[in-house]
Amino acid sequence: MTGSPKTVFLAPGWECLAGSVLLGSVFTNPSQPQLAIFKPSPGDIDTTVKTSEKATFAASIDPAGDGRPGLFRTFLRLFGVGDEEEVHYDRKTVEWYSFRGLRTESFVPSEALKHKALAQTDRVAQFCRASDYKASVYMVTGIKTIEGAGVKAPSRKRKGWHLSINVDAPSWNGLSEQEAPGESPSVVFAFELLELKLSGAGETIDVGDGSSSATGSTADAQKTLGLEFGEAALTVVEGFDEEDDVHVRIVASSPAGVDLLTAGSARIGSRHY
Repeated sequence: MTGSPKTVFLAPGWECLAGSVLLGSVFTNPSQPQLAIFKPSPGDIDTTVKTSEKATFAASIDPAGDGRPGLFRTFLRLFGVGDEEEVHYDRKTVEWYSFRGLRTESFVPSEALKHKALAQTDRVAQFCRASDYKASVYMVTGIKTIEGAGVKAPSRKRKGWHLSINVDAPSWNGLSEQEAPGESPSVVFAFELLELKLSGAGETIDVGDGSSSATGSTADAQKTLGLEFGEAALTVVEGFDEEDDVHVRIVASSPAGVDLLTAGSARIGSRHY
């Protein structure tokens, strides 16, 4: 896997509240992480879980950019900051964005957990048998949650005005870039996966990091996911994780009319932790 970026999947919107996607859970489609066909018991996840937390993050956007989609910025460009029916702005014109309460959890699943999830769980075993053991399932190995988000962008209704929009309530006044996001529940916005298969002999087989292309190119990952879920279901792009500026492969199910290739492209102008 040397030289290949980590693969991170974006949640399909704001509906994945913390607790709806669990470490060690298994599902059949990365576009529906909350529909688990296996959920681990409390004792299944050992003490090797790694956790990191950041209180706040804020970044201004350089429109020139450097062409790299940011993980969280891409999520915001795809899904906004929640209920925006009464707010008129173009997500491509966002000048500043922020989030707070960022929490990342990850772990390496044991062989015992993988065997329990696939071979000893009826729903998973039946799914694998139905495909003659050719279909993959996906185990969650990492989760990113946030407790707030906000953006600042020019208004489309009021020329010369800027909007500062938080998850909870929009404001029509041009607030400063240091304005903190509003109170909101903790939401899963991204996750990491381990792709697994079950053999006819009852053995678990590690396939990769969810894109079936741990050592391949982004084009290979896109082709593989397209064959599995349909060409338009998931899009794969090279990007970066704003938490630590690490190169990642971003996979997302894009809403109609949104180009994931440009959804999160920007250069980070400033950061505040």
